[in-house]
Amino acid sequence: MTVPAPSDRDRLPALITELLDVATTFVDLAYLSAGGGLTLALPMGSVRGIRLEVPAGGALHLRGLEIDAGGRVDIAAVSRLLTSDAADGVDPAVLGRLLEPDGSRATVLRCGPDGGPAWVEIRFSRPVDVRRITLTNALGAESKLSRGLRVQLRGRWRSRTVYRWRPRMRAWRSRVADAMAAAPRTGDPDSVALVRVIDLVVRGEYQRSDWHLRSKVEAKERQRQFMQAANAGLLRMRELEWTIHGPSRSFRWWTDAQKAAYLGEALEVVDALRGLTPSVCLGFGSVLAVVRDGALIPHDNDLDVIVGFESDEAGSIADGLLRVQEFMAPLGFEVAGTNYSHRQVRRPGNRTVDVFAGVFEGDTVAWFPGPRSGLTRAIMFPPVLRDLMEMPCPVPAQPELYLERVYGPGWRVPDTSYKHSSDRTPFADIEGAQPVDDPPPGDGSAPGVEPDARERRSKGLA
Repeated sequence: MTVPAPSDRDRLPALITELLDVATTFVDLAYLSAGGGLTLALPMGSVRGIRLEVPAGGALHLRGLEIDAGGRVDIAAVSRLLTSDAADGVDPAVLGRLLEPDGSRATVLRCGPDGGPAWVEIRFSRPVDVRRITLTNALGAESKLSRGLRVQLRGRWRSRTVYRWRPRMRAWRSRVADAMAAAPRTGDPDSVALVRVIDLVVRGEYQRSDWHLRSKVEAKERQRQFMQAANAGLLRMRELEWTIHGPSRSFRWWTDAQKAAYLGEALEVVDALRGLTPSVCLGFGSVLAVVRDGALIPHDNDLDVIVGFESDEAGSIADGLLRVQEFMAPLGFEVAGTNYSHRQVRRPGNRTVDVFAGVFEGDTVAWFPGPRSGLTRAIMFPPVLRDLMEMPCPVPAQPELYLERVYGPGWRVPDTSYKHSSDRTPFADIEGAQPVDDPPPGDGSAPGVEPDARERRSKGLA
């Protein structure tokens, strides 16, 4: 009789798999991550309103609010939006954008502390049979300000609290404390670290969880086993997967409208950068998406833009990144990050686009990661246009040759094991005065929504 091979999950300590199972009952706690979601099934009859509230000192930065009434009611037509900042009502157009389930038009409803709780209330002009509501938190560190969230349904005579964040967090912390106490007794050297990783994932601290796993669990095979076990349960429930970026909401989970909106945001970044230099286009995995796949790579989670500078414009990668920041900020873009090779650029409320700076050296130009030589002016610029999602996208002048030089001759065949070299030594003479490498992130942002990777190890081939 053939005995089935153990799965990745079976190779983990029982304590870890049991805690992963428990974690699936606490998926709501990731709401505090950047772009985090919270879905509440509410088959509780007709209601007159929905109120979201956080305690004094907090703030609600809400990106989306989907209200499911069984398709029988036009929610926007029967609703009025009030907040602690605008108790007499908010522009109905804001409510319309907020209610878009695909989030294709960016809007962030902000209400902050003013000595009391911050709140948002949807009031219905007639009773509505609410079956489910889904909240989407804002992108960025402001998502953390919603600690203590409470959700109430308002009836004709009374209100009913249907969700409270604080008791849920206390219950989870109790579970983690029990697991931490038991971990040393398993005899497995990785158990304590893995309990910590699960705790960080449950609380939406995705970048920190990735750093902790890779730095505290030495064996690469054990890292892989854990990532696959987490993907199969907890992360899949959140529409996330553990990739080279850490736990991320990769493109496989995005709607077509969300993908199109994000691509449009990336092209807006490209258009703006043309005011700085004509040597700008999509790069890295974004070119793979346009040229090879004709779609955003399912396991990827962001788009890349590359900018080339003449030596008299920027003598180093650091100088180029500084020029990007100084040029884009006055145009209303946010520029963040301290990565060696790139910065994250976005309009406020949008998703970030990674912008990589390269330096021309005579007839060649280089971006990290990638080859120091091999990319020439003729290969790169001026860019050509190729359509993706019915949008003309600028890619290198000879895109197939660009992909061969960056990814090798096998670029046409998907290879999920591919990794760029992380060796910066060939770029040492043009790196410039670099900031300190990114520390383990602590803002809870979700890679694939708002990644700020420590190092670009790989773009991978889908």
